[in-house]
Amino acid sequence: MVRVLRLSKQCRAAAVALAGVCFSTPAAAQSDELAVAQLEKVRIEYHAPSECPDVDAFKHLVRNRVLADWEAGPGEFARRVVVDVSSIEGQYTATVELADEAGSRGAKTVSGAVCANVVDGIALATALAIEARGQDGQEPTEVGPVTSPPADGPADTATARAAAPLPASASPAERRPEPDPPRPVAATGGWRLSGLRLSARALLATGIGPTVAGGAALGIVIETRGARLGVALQGWRTGRMEVRDVRARFERLSARVEGCPIVLALSGWASVEPCPFVELGVVTGEAFEDPPTVIRGNRGSAPWYAAGGLGRLVGRFGRFVVELEGAAGAPLRRERFYVEGGDEIHRVPAYYGAFAAGLGVRF
Repeated sequence: MVRVLRLSKQCRAAAVALAGVCFSTPAAAQSDELAVAQLEKVRIEYHAPSECPDVDAFKHLVRNRVLADWEAGPGEFARRVVVDVSSIEGQYTATVELADEAGSRGAKTVSGAVCANVVDGIALATALAIEARGQDGQEPTEVGPVTSPPADGPADTATARAAAPLPASASPAERRPEPDPPRPVAATGGWRLSGLRLSARALLATGIGPTVAGGAALGIVIETRGARLGVALQGWRTGRMEVRDVRARFERLSARVEGCPIVLALSGWASVEPCPFVELGVVTGEAFEDPPTVIRGNRGSAPWYAAGGLGRLVGRFGRFVVELEGAAGAPLRRERFYVEGGDEIHRVPAYYGAFAAGLGVRF
């Protein structure tokens, strides 16, 4: 009897232990499902040059491939997907960083000559990553750039640790990801430097003298993601002409500062830059000796101030660019030129127009 009683106690202990395992397993599974559900949601941060598809177009490409509800709401725990598209020497490179709120990261890259195709490719990579996470709650096996296999090293070790599931014994509090601290993120537009353009331009303009004047300019343009800032050194000169029986010539030297708040993309290689500008310089008139009308030739100069706007069409062919530009401005000072003791031979007009064609290089 004593032996039978001892066996009953052991059975009871085994039954209690088995019941604990049975009841704890669903709780752990529920905790796993909770963690996966939280990490299925993603929050997209997208940065690209102005000629590329914008953030709404990118999200639309992802939505077309992932039908489930994957976008995180405000304040909701989510994976961060950072997509960065850059342009170097006519080639576009898109990189997507896949990160959860615990800070684990992986990356994929797509490169090509047409930005729209590159963005479509990185949208496909993003969609596949979202679907893979939703199926098994783990990062995709391939986490390196698609153009080359990932290198062995600390980064691969960190990714492996991030992809490994937490042990079933971890509590829900340990499984819950903590949000990353805020970090600065550049907007899609704005003044984030993406390139520098140097170009030589041939000029035609009215308003220098009574006739159209030709000239040349050197332009420097700082290119950012959604804006441009430029400086141009310009010079015009008319030929010798007869104005009211006076042989004269006119010229203008000026520096122009322009700011283009937006850039309008026409295609992957062409864009339009609308820019307001201001000009500072000097305008000069010269009369030549021509007795009896002009006994002694002389030069006269006056300050030049003007403001206006321009539109520039830019075509990119690798590192080289072609520019076509039209501008209109209004002088803030209308100088008069005349022969001493005689009539006025020219006055700076109230408005003027200019045209430029240029070739340049991007750095």
